[in-house]
Amino acid sequence: MKRWFFLLGIMVLLAGCAFSGKQLSEAKVKEIQPNVTTKEQVLSAFGEPGWKGSDSGFETWRYSYRNLVGEGWVNRDLYLIFNPNGTVQKYSYTTNQN
Repeated sequence: MKRWFFLLGIMVLLAGCAFSGKQLSEAKVKEIQPNVTTKEQVLSAFGEPGWKGSDSGFETWRYSYRNLVGEGWVNRDLYLIFNPNGTVQKYSYTTNQN
């Protein structure tokens, strides 16, 4: 019987905690400066990206975070394009959370 209540408690906790990706700090995103912030600084702030690619010959990184909150999803995406010298050329950050 105790095991049943334990499992039920775990299921209730997990039902409200569905997420994927690494949490993105908006304060850290605001610190990104084009042509100044380096790949090493981005790695230090956010860790390894979930996706690496290329856009018109420039290296790109993408970080995504999804979290089920109540009845809706919180979505955050950070997309970075790097200069050949390893600094951020430009980036975009989108979120559906205010």
